[in-house]
Amino acid sequence: MRIEHVPHYDPPKVAIKSRNPEYASFERISEEIRVVGYTLWVARPL
Repeated sequence: MRIEHVPHYDPPKVAIKSRNPEYASFERISEEIRVVGYTLWVARPL
């Protein structure tokens, strides 16, 4: 799952996108969202 900021909205919105194509994406006002979790691993070029 990815959470992305949607620009140019007041109040601010976020888009919630699944990596699984079986599930649709949706948008919510940022105040309605609570993220529970943490990053396990990040990889990037040096």
